[in-house]
Amino acid sequence: MVLSPPLIASISISQCNPMPSKECGVNEKWDDCDKECEKTCNDPNREVCKLSCVAGCVCMDGFYRHNGTCVRKGECP
Repeated sequence: MVLSPPLIASISISQCNPMPSKECGVNEKWDDCDKECEKTCNDPNREVCKLSCVAGCVCMDGFYRHNGTCVRKGECP
């Protein structure tokens, strides 16, 4: 019986997916594990969330996503 040595793979830093920036916009905050259940002007009572975990900027409490920005509910069309 012949045993092979374990294979070791390496990749360069440039091949890795870059981490998103933790700098967020106005009325946003960073979330390391957003379940993609952010409330929007079109769906202000959203309760269904995905099981996956996505890092990124989300609207602060009391704000709703509208056209890429976070606005207060009274500013929703």
